[in-house]
Amino acid sequence: MKIIDLSCTYKSGQIAGNPKRHPVVALKRMGRIEDVGFNTSSILLGSHTGTHIDAPLHFFADGTPIDKIDLNLCCGPVTTVDFRRFGPGSRVEPKDVSGLKVSSRMLFVFGWDQYYDSPQYQKDWPYFSLEAVQYLYDKGMRLMVMDTISPDCAAKGGPEDFQIHKTFFPKGVTFIELIVNTKVIDFSIDYQLFALPLKLQDLDGSPCRVILTADEN
Repeated sequence: MKIIDLSCTYKSGQIAGNPKRHPVVALKRMGRIEDVGFNTSSILLGSHTGTHIDAPLHFFADGTPIDKIDLNLCCGPVTTVDFRRFGPGSRVEPKDVSGLKVSSRMLFVFGWDQYYDSPQYQKDWPYFSLEAVQYLYDKGMRLMVMDTISPDCAAKGGPEDFQIHKTFFPKGVTFIELIVNTKVIDFSIDYQLFALPLKLQDLDGSPCRVILTADEN
């Protein structure tokens, strides 16, 4: 079985979005072999740092927390979509998705992960129109995975801010964001997706390990 790891590496000093909402990642050694006979460490990071899954609680006070999301959505066959033709700030419209094979799990690759850990990653990413996601939802999509920060646009305080999250969370759609290592995906073969969050009680999201598996030829 072939395994492709689409998860980021967490590093001390890593900044995730707005520091008012997410702390700088800090991985610190606590116990040491030479002192106590084994190594232990502390981990400080935000719930939406790096490769992560959003829970409805992220945007709704009464939304489902991450420890209660449906894990069936996070595991199983996935449709991979090559959207690398979309440049910075471009928008995916219904015409761009109307010819796709739509399944319950959809993984979109813009090639945006090439900017991970750079200032460009945090601004002007390609995004989806509400109508495009509505088309995918109507065709059966329930999990949306991407190599950008969000399916929503990068507007600040505009009417489109988080419109997709707010519209489709109540309809049962789950979002996985900030996947990396997309350059090794072969869009001509079938994959299984496995993306499990930590079981963090009553939280709005969680870092997760996202992998694709495929049969060896």
